[in-house]
Amino acid sequence: MLDVQRYRGAIHLEEIQFTRKWMWLHMILGAVMITMFLFHEIFRWFAGAVVWYAVSLMVMYGFMGGRRIYKWLLALVYLGAAGAGVFFINRVFPGIQPPRGALIPQEVIPIWVGLGSLAYAVSALFVLFSSRMSKAAQVGFTLW
Repeated sequence: MLDVQRYRGAIHLEEIQFTRKWMWLHMILGAVMITMFLFHEIFRWFAGAVVWYAVSLMVMYGFMGGRRIYKWLLALVYLGAAGAGVFFINRVFPGIQPPRGALIPQEVIPIWVGLGSLAYAVSALFVLFSSRMSKAAQVGFTLW
């Protein structure tokens, strides 16, 4: 019985490896985005990003467990990040006063927020339409 559990995803090993890399990329990119809000001293968006990141990790855990509904929830969480980034660039960023002695210049905010939004929009499409991710999610997997 233990051998069956150990090798249950061996048929889809390539798909699982691809999806693992995608999940690790999400964890790294999300942490970088949170850190950038902190370095720019935008504390409300930092707190919101921390909450979003925690929710995304919980949804990601359900996705890795092989539950079908979490595939849609993960795509929705990614689209939420992309939408929040577009909202931030268009509505919030123009009204921000630059802090004194910031670690990173304020002019780079639209660049990293825009790239992060684009990355999460592409990630949502991958989660929804990639056959590799669908196969990996059906059998379930872990990050290591």
